[in-house]
Amino acid sequence: MFNYQDNLNGSAPLTTAQLGSLAQDGVYDDVFGVVVTNALYAGTTAFPHAKTSFTKEEVAGILSGAVQNWNQLFSDDGTQLPGAPVWLLDRGSGAATKAVGNQYFLNYPAGIATGGFVPPRSVTSAGVNAGYTDTVLSLTTGYQDVKEGSNAAIVSDLQNANGHGDYAVAILNAEFAPALEQVGGVNQYSFVKIGGNGLASSSGKQVPGLGMDSGVGADDINGITSTSYSNVVTGAYDFVYQNSFNTRAGFLSGSTPNAKWTAALKSLFQSESIAGAYAHLAFPGAVTGVLIDPANAPVQDAGVVLWSRLKNSTAPIQINFDATTVNSNAGGAQVITLGSDPL
Repeated sequence: MFNYQDNLNGSAPLTTAQLGSLAQDGVYDDVFGVVVTNALYAGTTAFPHAKTSFTKEEVAGILSGAVQNWNQLFSDDGTQLPGAPVWLLDRGSGAATKAVGNQYFLNYPAGIATGGFVPPRSVTSAGVNAGYTDTVLSLTTGYQDVKEGSNAAIVSDLQNANGHGDYAVAILNAEFAPALEQVGGVNQYSFVKIGGNGLASSSGKQVPGLGMDSGVGADDINGITSTSYSNVVTGAYDFVYQNSFNTRAGFLSGSTPNAKWTAALKSLFQSESIAGAYAHLAFPGAVTGVLIDPANAPVQDAGVVLWSRLKNSTAPIQINFDATTVNSNAGGAQVITLGSDPL
């Protein structure tokens, strides 16, 4: 289903008839973010001006190839970043990480029908994969759009780049929390805030966007203990997409052993007991970046986001319930005790 212009893998995209024969059921919401090496996120002795927040336009510029040198951007305090080539650690054909980054920041390919899109750097007039510069990060060359083979490969190159004191950027799943990928007990990259409105004219400083959590104490994806995804749960941070369970239409209602086994598997995936979704645990005790969608959760409590995309990841998030609403089915109690959620 990802085999379209941004992720062509040598086979044609599904036809309208093929898409119409699919039955799609939402499973859970997967959290994504933009990561940069800590040389950029925290600054260095040579350039102590950190950049912890990116506007969506800045990320779009990087993904499209319009921004190929860091001196085209500015740090949090408004200082122009030093001249250094952008190293974009970019997933390759067929990757969900690639698809969600293109969709969220470039409206690609969903905007093709209306013209409201920007193609990623990897797609050029010469071909759908012609824009990649290489498949392996080089620590000695200029601008690179690296066609990474896996998220683990992205993490490895982030570690390599940071160890070299260089700036690199990537789209990454929240499952790869920085504390779980340390080198010598030290984080090598960090998730940045997304959004904001560029440089504030009054101060010259960039107005920050939002992270997937508050970034404070035990609610910090870049910390060493846990995160509660507080901004994801409320919908304030919406770089989150819904994983779906797809089968042939009508297949799950069949009585064959295969149909029964598949129905049981779907039920398991949608269960609140799935690791990381309802375990009341944050990393490293449970899988991170996984939150149950309230459209499928029988009980709306910790581990459940307040919103849903209703089985369509390209749709805007839609508030599914209010945490402060009194639930008559629960003896008049609130659906979620305000302040106790999330996780």
